[in-house]
Formats: sequence, structure tokens, C-alpha cells
Amino acid sequence: MSVPNEENMSSNAQLSSHFFGDLLDSIIVDVASECHRIARIGA
Repeated sequence: MSVPNEENMSSNAQLSSHFFGDLLDSIIVDVASECHRIARIGA
């Protein structure tokens, strides 16, 4: 079971990139809905 190190690193980078992409999406959605709520209350 000798896996080349770069292949392992690349798979790791893809995984964390996917994770941060999902996290970023959820943050954007949260901020957008919060802004919308404030705008509705304030306006």
C-alpha cells in the first residue's frame, strides 16, 4: 500500500477546498438572509 505522497496531498487539498467552499456558501447565505431581514425591519 505505497501511495505516492503528492497524490495523497492533492486528495487532501481537494477535500479541504470542498469543505471551505461549502462553509463559504453557508456563510454567504447566512449574511444575505440576515441583511434581507434587517432591510425588511428597517425599511
